[in-house]
Amino acid sequence: MGTRGLIIVRFNRRYYARYNHSDSYFEALGSWIVAEIPTDPEEYRAWLVRTRAEYAALERDLENEVYELRDDVDSIPDSYHGFRDFVEFPSELPSMPDVGAQYTYITNLDQEILTMNGSIHWKLSNIPRQGNLWLHAIKKSIHKGKLTISSETCPEEHMASLALAPSTLSNEIKYNYRLVVPKANIEAAPKMFLTYVLSRVLKNYQSQITQFAMEWTAESFPFRELCFAFVSIASDKARFHPYVRRRIQLDRCIDREWAQTADERLPIPFGAMFHRPGEPPGVSPVETIYWLDDVLVSLTRVPDGTSVTRAVSYGVGQGRNHFQIVILSIFEVILAEVLLGDENKPFVKVSKPIKLSPLRMDYCTSFHPRERPEAETGMKRRRRRGELIMMSHCRWTVRTLGEEFLGFAALVNFFEVAGNRRAATKSSGRLPTELYEQILDFVDHETWISCLDVSRQIRYLCLRRFRLDHQMRIVTGPSVLPQEMDREHLPSFDAENIQSGRSIPIMAAPSRFGPRDDTYNWIPEIGNDLKMAMEDVVIQFGLQGEVSVGSDSPTWTSDEDE
Repeated sequence: MGTRGLIIVRFNRRYYARYNHSDSYFEALGSWIVAEIPTDPEEYRAWLVRTRAEYAALERDLENEVYELRDDVDSIPDSYHGFRDFVEFPSELPSMPDVGAQYTYITNLDQEILTMNGSIHWKLSNIPRQGNLWLHAIKKSIHKGKLTISSETCPEEHMASLALAPSTLSNEIKYNYRLVVPKANIEAAPKMFLTYVLSRVLKNYQSQITQFAMEWTAESFPFRELCFAFVSIASDKARFHPYVRRRIQLDRCIDREWAQTADERLPIPFGAMFHRPGEPPGVSPVETIYWLDDVLVSLTRVPDGTSVTRAVSYGVGQGRNHFQIVILSIFEVILAEVLLGDENKPFVKVSKPIKLSPLRMDYCTSFHPRERPEAETGMKRRRRRGELIMMSHCRWTVRTLGEEFLGFAALVNFFEVAGNRRAATKSSGRLPTELYEQILDFVDHETWISCLDVSRQIRYLCLRRFRLDHQMRIVTGPSVLPQEMDREHLPSFDAENIQSGRSIPIMAAPSRFGPRDDTYNWIPEIGNDLKMAMEDVVIQFGLQGEVSVGSDSPTWTSDEDE
């Protein structure tokens, strides 16, 4: 039958995914995968050593022939064609491509676990095979869309968990401090746009986060890359790559001038293991604490008082006495500011942990199957509130962004304050404001980015006409005054094509099917020297009045039915 699936092997933290065209259900492909794993202990160990050696050789070949980018090349080497049997570049942050797979199987050679459909975890050396017990033990859990292993049918000795042990948390901060509530207003166009982009990033990496995030330490590659993408976008250091489909129909385009200069080729994919010679893979710093301009970014699995103390001590130890701190995880953020208090000792203004998005740690499926109890006969299975919000992503309104992505909104505001302070330390120059404004109309996109830090006056002028790419900018927005704004509308702005001078009222037009000819399409690019494209994150805006919005913004209650 035409039941599609993914056969994935994890080795040395990297996922090697192959596509299976048919018969991927548990009784067929699942049984074949289980049968391939030896039951005799000695044969199992020999198989494990042999299979690990096979993937170690494959990793070396990929590194030597594909991943190391020589001669300042920023595109994928032609040598990758030799590895086309994989559905994507093997990586520690798999993109989980949408190939219509109904079943997935991950043979984890690192932790010796076989995972089926993301939530069924067997000990690789102890799968219960007698009478196909493993197959009969797979049951629906109380959470809609997630399977589990029946503890009544199968002994727990066969089950496994991939999640790391929970962190020991502390509220204690070893400095004088005061709790504050950070600003999270997104009425201004740049802040609303950046918050919207961050929400789309979260949506497009939802599968990876809910399946793998509880396996990541703050030092791990996926954790660092995603968090660096968050702060790069929030601080307006990301670029937005104008993108069109390869077989674009110009007569259907929203803007011919823009489409003819947009690019159908993207930089190398974000999350893949590409790198410059002698440098680590990816675009993020390898450290878990680093400066982004004058903001200290500290990564941690769960932000708490201990992580605040550690970050303050780090900044003070580097001779700083007034600085801002972002303490960031995949799910939460703490924002802080350090200044000199009484007796010239550090004083900290700090927020409580703020949820970045509707996703929660307990939605993750790396936990032991017992964390997902079996549904009783006749029980109405439910999705959790945050899952419902993420499912309705095509209807996220201004209200959704401000209320459900509060942590991202606060992060964008926090970096805006940092940028304003940085620009305020520079000279305003001697030319009239009107002349600076005219000059900014003619600079290229990279120069415009640099101008954000020239002075407070020039930064203000730049943000009034917020650049999206080499041609497009937001000139006013939201397209109605904030006090009149209907918060149930999708984000909308008045944009302008700099080259043609055409004014275009645009509205968010998210699609489940990627770039369209009748929308502007932008792909976030992350990184400085090496740029990587978040190619699955397509930021789409169409003409106001032509975007199908649907009914009023949905409401969600905890544990609502699907």
